[in-house]
Amino acid sequence: MACDKLKVKNDPPEADIVVIDDTDLGFRKESHRIFWPSSISTSDIKPWVVLKTRGRRIAQGDLWQHLRSRLDSRLIVVTTIADIRLAGGDVSRGLSWERTARALAGEILHNPRINALSSCAYTAISFGPAGAILLANSDAVSNDGRSSPVKLFFDPELIEDTKPTMPRAGYTSALTAAICMQVLRKPEQLDVNRRITIARRRSLASAQACFEAS
Repeated sequence: MACDKLKVKNDPPEADIVVIDDTDLGFRKESHRIFWPSSISTSDIKPWVVLKTRGRRIAQGDLWQHLRSRLDSRLIVVTTIADIRLAGGDVSRGLSWERTARALAGEILHNPRINALSSCAYTAISFGPAGAILLANSDAVSNDGRSSPVKLFFDPELIEDTKPTMPRAGYTSALTAAICMQVLRKPEQLDVNRRITIARRRSLASAQACFEAS
């Protein structure tokens, strides 16, 4: 049957990490719950979940509500500043990195269109090859004991959209993959700052290699 082809194969209920790429094409609906990985839908195990999401309805839908209610303390969201704006986030372009970080943190805390993001453990927002901003909720910061709720990683020679010739395709996927790799290496000892730093470096290197080969 066609539906069987859409199910996760070799789907372990005890997975350490679940990675979901949700582009709001139907997978997040309750009617598609049969296709959700068993470790987040039927198992009592609580894996780390890395959710790469985009579109006008980030942090919305049945899948989001399920993850938020059951796994919010182990949920890492990866998205882009373009998708934050598309979803209704009011973050101006051309600001300094520090002002951008403050504006973004304020939007995620107070803008009802996207403030559901503040309930997950960590949210990583990509600015393409120029940088990334990491936001951690208060519980994650308290448990870590060292982290700031907002972390900024950027190329000091760039601001957003100042390098239009640099390819963007695949950058957020590379960022997501790097985070996943770090979670798998030390699933119970999160050093998110190190993780995002590694992700940014490797993703930027990949983008530059792609550009030079084109």
